[in-house]
Amino acid sequence: IFLRLRAPAGTVCDILYVEAQQPDKLMLRVSSSHAEWMRVTTRDGETVFESFDYDALRWLQLLIRNTSGAVEILDARVNRRLYPYPQKPDLRTSSDTLNRVFQGSVNSHLITCQETIMDNVTRERQQYAGDVDHAKQASYFAFGECRQPRRMLHTFSQGQSADGWFLDCYPGWDRCTRLWQKHLSLTQWGPLIDHGMGFLMSVATYHLFSGDLDTVRALYPRLQRFDKWLRAQVGPDGLLPVSGYTWNDVWIDHFGWKTQADKVAALNIYYVGYLREGVARLADLMHQPAVAAEARRRLGRGVKGGNRVGKLDDESAVEPPLARHPVEQILVVETRHFDDEIDRRPLPVPFERTIRAPGDRPHRAIGKCITLERG
Repeated sequence: IFLRLRAPAGTVCDILYVEAQQPDKLMLRVSSSHAEWMRVTTRDGETVFESFDYDALRWLQLLIRNTSGAVEILDARVNRRLYPYPQKPDLRTSSDTLNRVFQGSVNSHLITCQETIMDNVTRERQQYAGDVDHAKQASYFAFGECRQPRRMLHTFSQGQSADGWFLDCYPGWDRCTRLWQKHLSLTQWGPLIDHGMGFLMSVATYHLFSGDLDTVRALYPRLQRFDKWLRAQVGPDGLLPVSGYTWNDVWIDHFGWKTQADKVAALNIYYVGYLREGVARLADLMHQPAVAAEARRRLGRGVKGGNRVGKLDDESAVEPPLARHPVEQILVVETRHFDDEIDRRPLPVPFERTIRAPGDRPHRAIGKCITLERG
């Protein structure tokens, strides 16, 4: 956020910003859970302020108070921070509604996927393994980008416990804070097992798009530690439990099941996919046929256990989700380079270059409530 004022010394300008606003309300109301405000106290004459932290917003409001004279707002705008993708998707249909959905999806991706792929920008900015898997798919398919997912895989893998399980959002304060709370039974939520399973599969998916075997090789020892720990959690009935863990928990969904126990079938069907699309494929890449064969034997036992709980036949339990629906039949993506918006020089590692795209100045104002929605 960039602000330039001309005001007497001691004038206070409170800056509030939100992503959504009730149409019939002028004054913004920010959530008490998030720090969506800043305060600038001016010196005499011209004061220029630019925030160090970044955020996502659609509406910006300036509240001027404690002034002894006239105040002139010389400039109020945002400098947009974008990741330098090699290409940008051009998604168009004959439906204006669908086009708006596509545009909103692309814009959401640009907001949440910076050098760090985040769950969201406003609430916590953390890498949840399960949540950002969807974003990585968009980076692969639509933006032709593999450097950003590679960074996510490396940084996330560093949040591994001595036992072998992963912190399901890392780097991030949230799960670190909840570790002791979970251990003392003060919260249900501990590191999510299903996110760790998804993370292992996402490494195999990354190789499909990038061909980068070096990254897989570097991460493989940590993935083996996780799989060793997970295998030890399988009960005598051949099933992974959904509760009873000291540190961990199973999420999958908040609302899809009435009780935690109802998730047993879903978790173990997911475990079958984890073994087939994750452990076995990675072992094949690492030229470990014995490990791959053992994973496939475990897969067979997992199918039988899943059938006992979920009453699913073998084929439906293990069929890949795209087997009946090839990607080519779902969506054809035309990509276009946008060299005019991006400095294409080599990027420093591990940090990525940020750019300021033109055209982000405010175009409409109502009183002191300014919309920064891009036209």
